[in-house]
Amino acid sequence: MRPLLLTSIALLSLACTHHPASSTAERPIGHTITIGQSWSAATAVARHQGYDLQDASSLGMDPAPDGFTINLPAHQGLMVLRDPHSNTVQAINLIDNWPGPKKNRIHHPISSFDFKPPSH
Repeated sequence: MRPLLLTSIALLSLACTHHPASSTAERPIGHTITIGQSWSAATAVARHQGYDLQDASSLGMDPAPDGFTINLPAHQGLMVLRDPHSNTVQAINLIDNWPGPKKNRIHHPISSFDFKPPSH
């Protein structure tokens, strides 16, 4: 009887400590970045779409922004800023004339950005 009890306890403790493979790493990444989204989810979305994330602090702004930028097609850029206290997306700016001089850039604050191509 005692070996059966020990086996049952061992199996129960193994079942309690085993975490299934379906963790957050296996959840669908999605294709949208939104204000308030966790920072790790936002960066995962952008990387999953194949974009290179550039450190926004290199933009030469004062104060230096905490976030990343992405070069988009059609001379646009995306700047995603992080709230360091909550580690979430604080702001998103779609920027026209991105590759040109800073003085010609036009910032459009937006609440979300969808990487999904428009349906035809």
